Amino acid sequence: MNVRNILKMRNYTIVFLLVCYIVASFVLVNYFDRIIFFETNKEKKNIVEAVLKPRTDIPTNLILNVDPFLTSSDDPKIREIRKKLSALVFSSLFIESPNGDVIGDLVDSFTFNNAQNLEITLKSNVKWHDGTDLNAKDVKFSFDVLRSLGNKSLYSAATNGGNLRIDIIDDYKLIINLMNDKSDPVKNSSYLHTLTFPILPAHLLAENFYSNTYVNIVETSFGSAPIGTGPLRYLKKNTNEVELESFEQYFRGDVSLNKYIIRLYESVEDIMYDYKLKNVDLFIRGDTGKIDSISQSLIDVGFNLRYATILSRRYVLYFNIGNKTDDVNSFIKSTLLRRGLLSLINRDKLIERLGVGRQILGPVDQSSSYFYQDILSKFEYNTEAFIRLVESLGYRKENDGFYYKDGKPLFLELTYLEGGDRDVIVDYLIDELSVVGVRVEAVRLSSKKDIDKKGSAKNDFLDTINNRKYQVLLTVVTNYTDYDPFIEWHSTNIPAPGLNLSNYSSKVLDKNLIDIRVSANAEEKKQAFLNFQKIFFEESPAIYLINPGIQIFSSNKLFVPQDLTVVDDHYIYFDILNWVQQLSQNETKRIEPVLLDW
Repeated sequence: MNVRNILKMRNYTIVFLLVCYIVASFVLVNYFDRIIFFETNKEKKNIVEAVLKPRTDIPTNLILNVDPFLTSSDDPKIREIRKKLSALVFSSLFIESPNGDVIGDLVDSFTFNNAQNLEITLKSNVKWHDGTDLNAKDVKFSFDVLRSLGNKSLYSAATNGGNLRIDIIDDYKLIINLMNDKSDPVKNSSYLHTLTFPILPAHLLAENFYSNTYVNIVETSFGSAPIGTGPLRYLKKNTNEVELESFEQYFRGDVSLNKYIIRLYESVEDIMYDYKLKNVDLFIRGDTGKIDSISQSLIDVGFNLRYATILSRRYVLYFNIGNKTDDVNSFIKSTLLRRGLLSLINRDKLIERLGVGRQILGPVDQSSSYFYQDILSKFEYNTEAFIRLVESLGYRKENDGFYYKDGKPLFLELTYLEGGDRDVIVDYLIDELSVVGVRVEAVRLSSKKDIDKKGSAKNDFLDTINNRKYQVLLTVVTNYTDYDPFIEWHSTNIPAPGLNLSNYSSKVLDKNLIDIRVSANAEEKKQAFLNFQKIFFEESPAIYLINPGIQIFSSNKLFVPQDLTVVDDHYIYFDILNWVQQLSQNETKRIEPVLLDW
């Protein structure tokens, strides 16, 4: 081979290699992010949520057992842990979206005939964690358990007072018939919003069905190792944590993480220490929005802070107008004074103090088409109008800056459970009302249980609530976003555990509350809502303040959106499964995974 041919072959080789280099560069530039995406998603992430241990007198492994119907504990912090576990392990018939729509979870389709007969068709691809198919018998069994529990369950409204009949049509279809105590058909247009409770497996539990068992289900083998249809299933429990693993047959599709671990900690300092070791990914501080020293410490160690507003939770001032004793304060006796307070509470200023929240103006949310718009002018901040009202009622301001009449001060005796947002709200009310000469006397109660000499547990706050031993009560109540005011304001809900915390009774109001439920015509329903609100604001037995918020501290494993709005606090756990996916999406910008219908 001569020199010319050798040089020619070398030139061809150089050109070939150059072409290969250009092609390889093009592939890497245009497809490298896809390669990275698929490689990073082959190994699903483990997420660890830190939770402060709520009690020392209850074994840790018992705290981490599930309580699907929320019956076994009146301790709100333990109930919160068990609620989040249930949200991950179980599914419900329906869920609510932040805009108030009811969306099928286990339900594929439904028809609510005349707000009276609910025909449900279940999804046919739902499996329990043991591989068994879910069917209509599971739904009927869950209703039977819930009905036997009555008011012991926080989901008792779903039983329509125990008056319903369930007809199973086939494996995936059933009809829920609403009735009264005489078995006559009744209507309840708000009923769908009650059907957000977990569904239990009949094939595992029905043979040993005793109502007393389900009151303390956390102490059973099922409570320790539950079987649900949710995205995660129990894997194992250690001394201070429970491991949940993704359920590969979850009916909504692939779950975005491998394991979800809920770990109990003795202190926030322990959480921060473990975060530095990359052993914690999430910590949620409920009932607070203010950046205090604890929040700042969590931020300083590297946690990302986001907020969420909880729409179904509402801070309300209840005036115990059913209290007819002589020593009650003037606001209990005077409708005019209660109405006057509407213009004294600056909700924007209150939210500014809290750091997060959303104002609410009455028993029907102002975003609802049923809200009574004509009342809006009464909420305009106006101290002068209130002062004129007080002085027209014979009160005179003394040297201490407060109003008196016949030697008695104008004051509010305000009872509340101390801690969290409630302390901030009470401090705000003390400051705000003192400006116009109204003294606020705070009665602070604790949620701690005391054991009496007979060994019985006593809780001052629950005892105060159940026996209505207060003049004005600040508390948070939970109700559905498509509001059913019957639950809070009908006279039948005055006795504990009813939510008529003002002891307010009115036959006219009761009629409108029933009309709201039974009106099938949209205009009739709207008119019933307006009539209810006119009476409510005329009497003002309560003042609605805000939807509270929570703080969400996360690691870089999670992509938590800014300023979340969710229906209930446990609904966050529908989103957590998306936060891992959204982080991947944010990094690769390739897909938009969705686990929910909303």
